[in-house]
Amino acid sequence: MGWPYLPATLVAVELTVLHNLAWHEGWTWRDRPARSPRARLVRAARFHGVAGAVSLAGNVTIMWLVAGRLGLDPMLANVLAIAACSLLNFVGSDRLVFATTRRGAVEVPRLAPKSGEDATGRTGDRCRPPAPYPAAPTLIATLAVALLPVHLAGDSGPVHPATLVAWTAYERQVDARYTRDTGAAFFAADTLGGPGSWRPDALAGATPMFQARAAAAGLAAPDVPDGRIHHWVGATFVPGRTVAEVIDSLEAQAGREAGAYDDVIASRLLSRDGDRVHVFLKLRRTKIVTATYNTEHRVEYRRIEATRGSSRSVATRIVELADAGTATEREKTPDEDSGYLWRLNAYWRFEQAGGGVLIECESVSLSRAAPSLLRPFISGIVEGVARESLERTLLSVRRALTAGTTTRATRR
Repeated sequence: MGWPYLPATLVAVELTVLHNLAWHEGWTWRDRPARSPRARLVRAARFHGVAGAVSLAGNVTIMWLVAGRLGLDPMLANVLAIAACSLLNFVGSDRLVFATTRRGAVEVPRLAPKSGEDATGRTGDRCRPPAPYPAAPTLIATLAVALLPVHLAGDSGPVHPATLVAWTAYERQVDARYTRDTGAAFFAADTLGGPGSWRPDALAGATPMFQARAAAAGLAAPDVPDGRIHHWVGATFVPGRTVAEVIDSLEAQAGREAGAYDDVIASRLLSRDGDRVHVFLKLRRTKIVTATYNTEHRVEYRRIEATRGSSRSVATRIVELADAGTATEREKTPDEDSGYLWRLNAYWRFEQAGGGVLIECESVSLSRAAPSLLRPFISGIVEGVARESLERTLLSVRRALTAGTTTRATRR
C-alpha cells in the first residue's frame, strides 16, 4: 500500500492481535473458556497488554532497528520481528491471559484475596491455579528484550581504530602472499585450502567459490574488534584468449566498467601510468540489504611471464550514499555510515590453461560486526553480500572478455 513502515507495522500488528485473540479462544485454548462476559473483557484487555508489550513494542522496535537503522528490507525485518516475539507471546498468553484453575475455567482474580482465600476467591488448596509468572516482572522482561536492540544499534558510524589495526595486519599478510606466490603456489584456491575440484569446475564453465578462513596457510582466523573481514575466492574461465589479451582488455576498460560490471553504476578513469590505473566506481551492493557507494580504486597489473599475470586493486576511498539515485542523493558523513563496507581489496590471477585463461579473484573486505542479538539472523546475509558481489564480478568479467573474443572472431 506504500505506507511508511512504522505506521504500517502498528496497524498490521493491531489487526493481528484481534485475529489471534479470536483463534486462541476458539482453537488454541478452547478448553479454557471464559466464565462470564466480564471475564472475556478482562481476557481481551490482558491479551492486548501482553501483545502490546511484546508484539507492538517488540515489532516496532525491531522494525526501527532492522529496517530503519540497518537498512534491511522491511519484509525481512518483519520476519525477524515475528521470530523474536513469538515465544514470548505464547508464554505470556498461556500464563497471564488464558491461565486456568483445575476445573478448567478461566477466573478473574481479585486484586487482593480475602484472608483464608486464594487468588480465585476459594478457600483451601483444592482449586489453587498454577502459579503464573508474575505479571509485572514478565512485562518488564519482555520490554527489556524488545528494547535491547536499540542499545546495540549504536555500533554504526566511523570505523574504530582497533578495527583498522586488525584490518591492516590482515591486509599485509594477504599482500605478502600475493607478492610471493608467483611460482608453483600461484592461485589462492590452492594455498588456502580451496576445494580440489575448483580448477576442473572452472574449466568446465562453472564459477567455483569458497570462503577463506585466514590470510595465509597456517595462520589463525582474524580477531577483528567491532568488525568482520569477508574473505572469498572464486574462479572462472575465458576460452580463446591469452593472458596478455586479458590484461590488455582489462586495462583498456579502465573507466568504462559501468558498461560491463553488474555492480558498477557509473565509472570514470582518473589517471593512468603504464600498468597502473586509478578509477572512480559508483558501486551498488545488494542482497536484501542495498547500499550504494562512491569509491576510488588503484589497480596495478603484473605481467609475470607469457602464461601468467596478476593484478591488485585497493579501494582508496569508500563513501556510502544517502538517497542514491534520487534528486537528493548525497554522500553520508562518517557518523551516518552503516558500516556495510569499510575496506575492499581484490587480487586477480590469470593463467593460460585449456585453450583460454583461467581467472581467479580473491576478494577481501571489511564491514562492521553484526549486533550480538541479531548475529544469528543477519551474519549469513551480510556474508552473502560479499560472496554474491564477487560472483557477479566474475560473471561480468567472463561475459565482457567472451564478448571481446566473439567480436574479434566475427571481424576475422
